[in-house]
Amino acid sequence: MSKRLDEKSAAQPEELNLTPPKKPLSDGVLLGGMGALLLGLAGYYGWRELQVDPAYLVTVAAAAGVVTTNLERNKLTTRVGLMTLFLCAALGGAFYAAVRTASLLPGLFVALGGGLLFLGRGYPRAKSRGDKGTIALGFAALVATALSASWAGYFHFLTAGLAPDEVARRLVLTLLWVASGVVLVVVSGRLRELAMRYAGYVFVVAATGKALLYDTTHLGGGLRVLVLLAAGACLLGGSLLSSRQSAALKA
Repeated sequence: MSKRLDEKSAAQPEELNLTPPKKPLSDGVLLGGMGALLLGLAGYYGWRELQVDPAYLVTVAAAAGVVTTNLERNKLTTRVGLMTLFLCAALGGAFYAAVRTASLLPGLFVALGGGLLFLGRGYPRAKSRGDKGTIALGFAALVATALSASWAGYFHFLTAGLAPDEVARRLVLTLLWVASGVVLVVVSGRLRELAMRYAGYVFVVAATGKALLYDTTHLGGGLRVLVLLAAGACLLGGSLLSSRQSAALKA
């Protein structure tokens, strides 16, 4: 009897283990997690023991946002990182407008770097996955970081720094914003990316509002004419490129 059971068991093939092996954590997750932990501890002890300006916590938070955005773990971690960048830009920009402290500038520029890194690295990945939510949040973070960092840098380095008496410096921010907006709108038509198009129009509206509400009242003579001519020409050039691009796509 036992011999028959042995023969029967020998005849049956061994059951295959179909359970997939657990994937180990990637190097990006491990290194990024440890780096974020160390940055958090540095910010805590720096604030408590070294009496570091609390404004530098924006830099720590922005660095953590950059790391989290690029962990490539899943879309949740990416969105958490992008939201962190957005909040750093919004809160840091508002704080800078209130107190005008240079301690906030590193955090704003780190956040801007994270927004640009998403544009070059995170956006193609999200588009390949069809992750529209991450794309929308990424461009929102890009707009917020670019507007806050450019305005704070303009005020610190030009208005209060290198050219406090040079009236022509007021053209810089307007032309930078309108050029950025036109580029994003035109490129969005080629890529058929709605979130990029909205981001471009935010820049355009910001530049147009500054030109109408601030530049026309704080500039005079030829500079007032120059800023309106340059901004208008940039918008008309963008309109021409967009029209040609639409016609080419329809052909």
